[in-house]
Amino acid sequence: MNEIEGSAGRLPGVLGQLAYEDVKPPPVLEPRKLGGGGLTTPDGRSPKWAKVLDQTLCIGCHACTTACKSENQVPVGVTRTYVKSVDIGFFPQASRAFQVTRCNMCEDAPCVAACPTSAMYQRPDGIVDFDKSICIGCKACIAACPYDAIFINPEDHSAEKCNFCSHRLEVGLEPACAVVCPVGAIIVGDMNDPDSRVSQVINRRPVSVRRPDKETKPKVFYSGASQATLDPLAARRPEGDTYMWSQIQDGPQQVVSGHPGAWNNSSAAAMVSYDVAHKAPWDWRVSLYTWTKAIAAGVYLVPLILILAGVLGWGTDLLEWAAPIAGLAFLGITGALLIWDLSHPLRFYMIFTKPQWRSWLVRGAFIIAGYGAVLAAQLLAALMGSETLSKVLAYPGIPLGLMTAVYTAYLFAQSKARDLCRTRCSPRTWRCRRSWRAARRACC
Repeated sequence: MNEIEGSAGRLPGVLGQLAYEDVKPPPVLEPRKLGGGGLTTPDGRSPKWAKVLDQTLCIGCHACTTACKSENQVPVGVTRTYVKSVDIGFFPQASRAFQVTRCNMCEDAPCVAACPTSAMYQRPDGIVDFDKSICIGCKACIAACPYDAIFINPEDHSAEKCNFCSHRLEVGLEPACAVVCPVGAIIVGDMNDPDSRVSQVINRRPVSVRRPDKETKPKVFYSGASQATLDPLAARRPEGDTYMWSQIQDGPQQVVSGHPGAWNNSSAAAMVSYDVAHKAPWDWRVSLYTWTKAIAAGVYLVPLILILAGVLGWGTDLLEWAAPIAGLAFLGITGALLIWDLSHPLRFYMIFTKPQWRSWLVRGAFIIAGYGAVLAAQLLAALMGSETLSKVLAYPGIPLGLMTAVYTAYLFAQSKARDLCRTRCSPRTWRCRRSWRAARRACC
């Protein structure tokens, strides 16, 4: 202190005063608090948390991304939130638009409906949260999310996403991203509170949401966002294999935003300058499983159809031996493929012990189990030489066989993440290619 005082004393006039007298310790920044922390507000009602992302203020600094990673210990290579950027126009009339991307906390969340064990669930306050202890890693939630907001954590192999920092909201603190944003572009509040900033913004300003056509009723609203960022195909991909400061991950199973050709569906000259690719959740194992279970269903249904048509008799070896043996074999292959595809294969039994009945993974598992029981009973009837039992088994066997063959269509209907028109295999994209062969190479 004496050295400081001596130095300050030797400085003339105002400089000496600034050097010592006006220098004060920096203030201690306290975390901003939200009213009504917890599951209920002081008046006893449940809050309805929502976010407004003001893209007119966002500067694309990625502070929200780094704060989220630090707060939630997100591993390298995956993110709960990131900032997409699109360059619009030509120099010198050019601008850069940003879009903060994260879970949209849908009121009608498709990931919750698709999850077979309720590892993805919706809280009373509207937050879509996750329970890693019962996640089987089936990736149905990833396929169901239209916003590419869910990923498999590479360290614990469980599904993960933004949950509005629910552990902070429960004690009345804002999420880490909102606290660290230098321009206040992230606003969090209770939609049920008319005095909250969120309510005031969404009720007084024109705001937009991503993918309204999916009818998920998201609770993340964008103020001043450009359509070039909200629409995955509005901007084209940059030439070459790099964004402004990262490499485009356009490898196998990678889903990259931006249109791959020169055509785009925006009137603006727009080009993606930064984005994060996402890996397609299901690979060849799921494709193969649709074939094996269809064969398992067909080998039993075809003999029954021939018998009902009078072509074969009930005592035929095709029904008594070939059908149940081949059907059980292909059902076994089907089950092996499904378990192999899980990130937590040893937890597959939770589909039966913790079923969430809106999920077609659960319904399909019980359909396959019932159909497998019919095939086993059919084999037993053949061993016993009971033609009567074979006839009785046909009554549950026909509907169960049909549902085994077709239930995957309902499973894929829950997968709202991608539309055919948004894939590189669509006819609309083919027209953008110079030749059909080039389009086919892009699809494969």
